[in-house]
Amino acid sequence: ANGVRVAPGVGVNCYGGVFYEGDHEFSLVRLLQAHPELAAQDEAGQPMIDVENPRRSVACPRNERVMDWTLRSMQWLMSEMGPPAIHFETGDYGVCHCPICSATGVRGRRISDEDMAEIMPPLVAEVRKMDTDCWLSYNHYMGYTREMMAEAPAFARAIPDDVICKWGVSWMLAPELARSPDEGWGGVEVMTPEVRPPTARNMAHLHFGSGWWNCSPRGTLEINRFFNAVPLVHQVGFQGICTHGEESDLNPAHELNYHVYAGLAERANATPAEIAARSVGDLYGDEDLAAEMLTAFRENRVPRGLPPKVAKAAAGASGQTRVRLNWLTFELQRLAERTRGK
Repeated sequence: ANGVRVAPGVGVNCYGGVFYEGDHEFSLVRLLQAHPELAAQDEAGQPMIDVENPRRSVACPRNERVMDWTLRSMQWLMSEMGPPAIHFETGDYGVCHCPICSATGVRGRRISDEDMAEIMPPLVAEVRKMDTDCWLSYNHYMGYTREMMAEAPAFARAIPDDVICKWGVSWMLAPELARSPDEGWGGVEVMTPEVRPPTARNMAHLHFGSGWWNCSPRGTLEINRFFNAVPLVHQVGFQGICTHGEESDLNPAHELNYHVYAGLAERANATPAEIAARSVGDLYGDEDLAAEMLTAFRENRVPRGLPPKVAKAAAGASGQTRVRLNWLTFELQRLAERTRGK
């Protein structure tokens, strides 16, 4: 009714398959427990089955029995649920090193462009048989490079242009947080307006404040990064943006992250005053104070008169508004300490 499409996340050869948790025909956990010979192989030739966390187990992408099972699982999902959108996750737990897969493409990374080029088109075609309007997206996990812009990788050439590619751009925006290329993630291209993804429809995936990808602990206020990142992502030409919403907004840091992120996702160049007017002013009981606060975090600078204003507002507030203002007092103090002398 509100124009929102809810997309189930579908694991492809990983993440538990279509039926993530539970005893079901289309649970990948159940399939690999019953048929370990269908699992992917690591570099030592051992099955990639995680005993402690079975949903981290990986199936061989080029095994015909696995592909047949995966296509049937998609038929079940479409006939039982009829989702208006689907997001595919091909997994970043490593790639298969069986003899067939080892002869195909690069094997030294956490993901394989060649694997995605082979397994995604049949899945897209299967969904399209049953629903031509279903929105489809998939995760590439890592960022794009200028080399990809010059020569599109295999998956970008094979997967239809109307399917949305979700790029992991956090390290492109904050390269100082990136892990070593030796861990299988490859090099990092710093995001600039002139270097664009090689795919037609694109979504940017941010990890700030989520605890994922070494991008900042959960509970971290990251609105400065959002103010810097979202306008650039929009300038590059991304049609969409996403982040993790796993943490409760009862935590004021998460709550403020969400509201600022939502305001910028709605309009990439929204100002602190506009975001305060949109929602944050209501949260803090004072639109002007909220705009000042957002400006302080965007600019990494605490104006001298702001802390007394916040303290006065907190003294006169009650309930959750008072909780937010007391928390804000602490965060402004932390910001002042981090930026002292700059």
